[in-house]
Amino acid sequence: MNDYRGLLIKKQRKELDISLEALSHGVCSPSYLSKIENNILVANDDIYNLLFKKLGISTMDTIKEEKIKQKLDLFFKYYMLSDSKIFKIMDELLEYKDEVVSSYLFVQYQLFLLYASEMNSQINISLAEVEVVLRQEKGLIK
Repeated sequence: MNDYRGLLIKKQRKELDISLEALSHGVCSPSYLSKIENNILVANDDIYNLLFKKLGISTMDTIKEEKIKQKLDLFFKYYMLSDSKIFKIMDELLEYKDEVVSSYLFVQYQLFLLYASEMNSQINISLAEVEVVLRQEKGLIK
């Protein structure tokens, strides 16, 4: 199974030094929580929301989440089409960097960041290459 939420819960629980028993109290059994944290099972959203609340992890509202999902879909569409509109979408998506941590879109957002950073490094390389050519043309370097 590939659900990052269990890993997020485990990380936050350990950072706050809370036991499995204490966190699971009133929500589920400690063994059930252990299975969630170790990505053995995926719980329903109500359990995740309760655990997030106990850990102080804020969750994103559904409307905002859907808006981000649409932008992510557009980003990948534009990426595949090499459409210049991708840069506007990239800028808009980067505004949500801190908020998407508690969203089901977290993994897709991380993939976006990977592609965006790759695009930025290619752009920077291209600009550096252009600068070298311009300097050569001006006789500044050989």
